[in-house]
Amino acid sequence: MNVTAVPIFPHTAPTRLNNDWLKTLCLMILCIATALTSHTLYAQQSDAFSPSEASSINLPQNNKQSLTSETSNSFQNTFTNPFAESTEEFLTVDEAYKLSIRASDTSIIAEWVIEEKYFLYGEQFRFFINGDKVDATRPAGEVSYDVIFEKDVEKYYTYTQAIINRSALPAAINDNNSIQLSVTYQGCADAGLCYPPETKNFSIQNNQVSEIRVTLAHDGNSPQQNTTSSNTQSTLSITLLMLLLAIGGGAILNLMPCVFPVLSIKALSLANHTDTRSRIRHGWSYTLGCVLTFVVIAGLLLLIRDAGKAVGWGFQLQSPSVITFLAFLFFIMGLCLSGRIQLGGSWMGMGQSLTQGNSTSSSFFTGVLAAVVASPCTAPFMATALGYALTQPTPIALLIFAALGFGMALPFLLLSHLPQLNRLLPKPGQWMETFKQAVAFPLYLTSIWLLWVLGQQVGSDGIVLSLLGVFAILFSLWISGIKPRLKSLTVMLSCIAIVAIIWQNNQRIGYEDDPQATSSHGLWEPYTSATLTQLRNNNATIFVNLTADWCITCKWNEKRVFTDETLQAMKDKGVYLLEGDWTRYNEEITALLDEYGRGGVPLYLLFKGDELTPATILPQILNPNDFKQLIEQL
Repeated sequence: MNVTAVPIFPHTAPTRLNNDWLKTLCLMILCIATALTSHTLYAQQSDAFSPSEASSINLPQNNKQSLTSETSNSFQNTFTNPFAESTEEFLTVDEAYKLSIRASDTSIIAEWVIEEKYFLYGEQFRFFINGDKVDATRPAGEVSYDVIFEKDVEKYYTYTQAIINRSALPAAINDNNSIQLSVTYQGCADAGLCYPPETKNFSIQNNQVSEIRVTLAHDGNSPQQNTTSSNTQSTLSITLLMLLLAIGGGAILNLMPCVFPVLSIKALSLANHTDTRSRIRHGWSYTLGCVLTFVVIAGLLLLIRDAGKAVGWGFQLQSPSVITFLAFLFFIMGLCLSGRIQLGGSWMGMGQSLTQGNSTSSSFFTGVLAAVVASPCTAPFMATALGYALTQPTPIALLIFAALGFGMALPFLLLSHLPQLNRLLPKPGQWMETFKQAVAFPLYLTSIWLLWVLGQQVGSDGIVLSLLGVFAILFSLWISGIKPRLKSLTVMLSCIAIVAIIWQNNQRIGYEDDPQATSSHGLWEPYTSATLTQLRNNNATIFVNLTADWCITCKWNEKRVFTDETLQAMKDKGVYLLEGDWTRYNEEITALLDEYGRGGVPLYLLFKGDELTPATILPQILNPNDFKQLIEQL
């Protein structure tokens, strides 16, 4: 069926653009935006944290004995459980709880992969460095009644981690490149057996971790140190878990309002492909576009990190040049879907070609576009995976980001491989043209939202400049409609105007006051590391909200959970509210994200009024009722 798009402007036909000309201009704009982004990040960021000079401190030989004696009283009655079934075959401690340690200049992170039907007790963790007890930050666990302790206790299933902030350690420890870490933990099986407390010792030399295995010789010699395969196996298990979390988080990204319309149209276009091989090719082309885009973004992030800069996930939307480019891109896409611009030939990643292109390049560029749109956000399951990836060697980090892109492409890939799922899709017809034009409006709204984010970074002048670019595009379309012979000239002038506006908006960084200094609103106070340190020294209860204007998850939580009534209830209980705005790069916020093993926002931390008690990390997507209950318990 031949469908003719209804022009937005009367008496003019849709403008058809030459492919090679359009591809050249788009690639030129994209390259300039990328170069400006890199320049901006280097200009904004200061020198990275440098590790201290090091010397050696030895672990006391009686360290393990002291750990055991400290915890033996509390665990004395839990070693044997009368409720355990004698016929149950239980795993060993190392099989049930796979522990691995990783270290960086800013933190030491202990991670456990926990087998199904087993759990760890939250209150039984103990950490010693060079014989001194230290605190570690853990995410909130599941609270339930325990028949052993006969009270509600915090438990961890599947996975957990504990983060030791090295900046909070005594100077004598940080001044050494040799650290002896001792970790004690205890868990149980759902079937009833509880294990005695398990203690493992590790040596950390220049952030390289090896386990200290204790072997007793006949003459009672001291422990012998070697690097064991069990630690390697634990690291492999955690990496596999992070890959699964990345795939799950990537799949959830498809629900973003600016991604879902594009994915919907591309999914519906599969109904036009009756050949199974053709559908599969399109599925894998889309997947390749998603995966490569995430890998490229991750590669840029890792290059900046390795150059000594601290950056996090979503860093690309801290650049006005990228925001301006995306705003124009979404506006042009909206014009394409509205039928105002038609793209010919093999350049089929946007607009009308999203539903009518037969080339696999259309699917590839749709995957690229969807990944670019979704990349600034952090979905559930993603935060842990991204935080882990940013502390790993480059090959593992890129593998996790590739898994994120694969997870995002997975729904479309399943549609392309499983014909029975395609039967659930509506049949092609006139309604698809109407639907295509209708979903153009969410893209227009996305452009408006991006302009709002731009205004938060560079002020109202940046918005006005961008609107002048929109005017240039519309004027170019009007001239092309009434004077077709001037089409090439007007397109070229519009692209030059867009490039100039992107450049000018990028130069406006620093024209406005630092948004972090004025980001507080309502009952929030702006976050600074000095403020947090001072409040913690005074044993204050503190809630920290790290957010950004371009973070959709952050805005969702702020609208549903952080209401004036809820925030006032927290203030009435003496809770200090600190808000860190990461819309533009901020070194102190980036350091706090890195300290708690997070690659991006949102991050919610609750400090419960004790200088030595680590913060509780709240979920990324908050439930209003659960949050109110948390406030009532303060």
